[in-house]
Order: sequence, then C-alpha cells, then structure tokens
Amino acid sequence: MSALAQQQPHNAHILLNLARAYRHGQQHVASLAILDRLLAQDPQHCGALQEKLETLHLAGHAEELSRLVQELADHWAVAVQSAQRLAFGRLLCRGLAHLADDQAGELLRRNRDRLVTLGTELSVDLIWPIYRRADLMGHGPQFDALARALMDKDKIGLSTARAILQASYRAGIPHWHRIGLHVSDRVPAIDRARVLMDLAALSGLPAKALALRHKSPARAGADAGLQIAMLLRQQGRSRVAARYLGLVWRHNPDDPTVLREYISSLCGAGLCPRQASAGSRDPASARDVAQLAPIAQGWAELITCPAPQIFGPKAMRQ
Repeated sequence: MSALAQQQPHNAHILLNLARAYRHGQQHVASLAILDRLLAQDPQHCGALQEKLETLHLAGHAEELSRLVQELADHWAVAVQSAQRLAFGRLLCRGLAHLADDQAGELLRRNRDRLVTLGTELSVDLIWPIYRRADLMGHGPQFDALARALMDKDKIGLSTARAILQASYRAGIPHWHRIGLHVSDRVPAIDRARVLMDLAALSGLPAKALALRHKSPARAGADAGLQIAMLLRQQGRSRVAARYLGLVWRHNPDDPTVLREYISSLCGAGLCPRQASAGSRDPASARDVAQLAPIAQGWAELITCPAPQIFGPKAMRQ
C-alpha cells in the first residue's frame, strides 16, 4: 500500500486504505497524518471522516475526537442535499458512541429533533446505541421515536438483538419476553437460536436454552461457547462446562475471554492442577506480541485461583 501511495499520491482510495492499514497496525500517528492530507483536499470526505473518528477513539485523543464530532454536527445542520444529511447523520451517530457522557448528552439534547428523524433511514446497529445512551441519561421519552423505529425494522443484527433483549429484561419492562420474540424474528435464521437461548435463560429455563445450542464447539464460536458454558454452570454441571470450554478454547486459542473462563471453570470444578495449568501456554510460545495477552490472562487466572491445591511453591516459581 505504501508503494502504491508513492506512485499515486493523489489517489484518495489508496490513501484511505493505507490509513486503515496503519490503524489496524496501531500506527495511529501515521494513519492520522494521511487522513489529514485527505481532509485538507476534501473536508467533507465521508470515508476519511469515519476513519478519523475510529482512529482518534483508538488513539485516546478525546479532545480532538470531541471537536471532530462537533464539526460533524455543524456540517449536518447546514447540509442541503438529503444524501449529505444522511451521510453526516451516520457519522454523527458513530461519533456520539465514542464521546464521554457529558459531551454526548449535550449533543443529544441539541440535536434530538433531527436525530429522531433518522430512525427510518439508519440501520439498527446505528440507532440502538444512540437510543440506549439517551435512555441511560434519562432522555428516553424524548427519543421514543427511535425506539419505535427499531421495532419496525425488518432486519436486526444478532449482537443488537441480544442487547435489546438484555436491556429490556434488566430495565424490568413488563413485556420484555414479547420484545425478545419480536427481535428474534428479525435476526438472520442462522442466528435465531442464539436469541431464543437468551430468552429461555432469562426465563429461568436453562435446559430449554441448552436444547437450542450448537452441539459442535467449533460451529458454536467463542461467544456462543461462553453462553453455553454459563448455562451449564447454572445447571450445576461445572465439570461439563469446563470440558466444553476446553473444546471451545482449542478452536479459539487466542481469545483471552475464552481462556480466562476456561481456566476459571477448571479451578471452580476442582479439576486437577495438571489439567488447569494445561490451559495456559508458556509465554515463549507466543508468535507475536498480540498473542501474549491471552497467555497472560490465563496465567493471571491461575495465580489468583482460589483453590490452593492448584499451585505448589514450584509451580508458583515457574
């Protein structure tokens, strides 16, 4: 990408992808430098603005991020064409998700009337975080139009559907079960069982929830595997949960949450030290720095394990 950018220094598509590659490589300064070049040529380049939002958020540049989101709100206020208004509305929603509560609250209040009009035009994945944040800040009634728009959507992504169900349950909404059934009908068919599992688990029916699970840990994936293990533990089947998480971990060896829960389950089930320590690899086996995180998570879980028989003095020295 760098070679292509040198050959075609004014090609916005190449520069944007190079900036994205730098961001994924955690080289935020280099990424922002390219994005600023793009925005100097075209201050309303939506792709560059979106990329800059994500990069500033990941780099922890809170003040600059706040200024950029405010600029987006200003652009949105004066946009004439409907396509422009929609594009800046999308960007503003993405930016609001990254702001501190006080800053986000002020922007939500000032832009409420225009934000609620986006309910029919934006995807659920953009609408839900805005409505949820407004609701948690006590502005839920003013954003009811967004809630209605959410329920009217034909398609809802799995993570958003699960979040809506969980939030409805925790908020004590009387018809939370009906909301769960409603959103489960709008997720892709391949994901519907996951929402129904949540629904059964929240209803106090772990056996019914487990009957809907993927039998293969490889097909279940990391997130579903964690959900299934939690249900097994609710049934008092700690050893089964530990064994299941072991299979999930083999298919997701670099997921720190899976590794932490796997070792915690082994310790909680009282399985032998050899089995517990087998869950955590030697740090020397890491191929790169990113792989050290899950290994460190595993060793931290072992060191803090409440079962004293897991570690003797020799193991602690190791």
